[in-house]
Amino acid sequence: MYILSWQEVITSVTELAGNHEQNQTFPPNVATNAGRLATDYILNELVRIYPNSQLIVDKARPFLKRKIVPIENGLVTLPTDYRNILDVSIAVNESYSSPCECGDDFIQAINLVNTCDQNNPLYDEQVASLPKEPCLFKKVAQVDTDQFDDRTRSKINKPTIDRPIYAFISPTQIKVCPKEFSHVEIRYIKQPLKYNIAYTLMPDDTWQIDTTSPDYVELEWEHNASPEFFRAMLSLYALHTRDGNLNQWSNELKKGGLF
Repeated sequence: MYILSWQEVITSVTELAGNHEQNQTFPPNVATNAGRLATDYILNELVRIYPNSQLIVDKARPFLKRKIVPIENGLVTLPTDYRNILDVSIAVNESYSSPCECGDDFIQAINLVNTCDQNNPLYDEQVASLPKEPCLFKKVAQVDTDQFDDRTRSKINKPTIDRPIYAFISPTQIKVCPKEFSHVEIRYIKQPLKYNIAYTLMPDDTWQIDTTSPDYVELEWEHNASPEFFRAMLSLYALHTRDGNLNQWSNELKKGGLF
């Protein structure tokens, strides 16, 4: 995939929008912080409307992850790189008269990949060709802790294999009911890298991006997210330069919403 680079971003924002050379009005530390803020803002918007359309899924692709996580005593420790949970599911074998959890072989075979939807960025053709149990992922509904406690005590509305639930008990752990399951599938948005523009000072006191520096961390966004990233960066650049015309242009671009 074509990755959106720092050089493209700096060039488009300063030369196209600001009519300046890259090192005249956008210091590298300011641009770095703007890129991190823009990433957080766009990811928040993507999570808010996900999976509104395939377009949204495609833009979120660099940050989409899927993992099968063990359940221990009804508790699940979330992946260390998770930022936002998109979906929690359990793999249920429906080939029996009574549904039950899929076997460990199936759980291990599909870990980190998608085996059904060929258009899914997590699809793996080789793993999909392996023989598997006829399994179906059932969504686990999120509830708050009070609802979780009420449901688990209820004799009428108790969670079942067909209607499982989960709730956060800490920033890094969730509890799942029913407790009989050994694994849960988590689809989530991962934490972005800590992007950084390394640079070299030139004799004329200007700066140039140095992609060979060990401190340089490239953006993860693919080029299909460039319109949204450009809009976010332009807004921050306009604030930095206090350019009224740029603020007006930025506001015009945002009238239709980020997505």
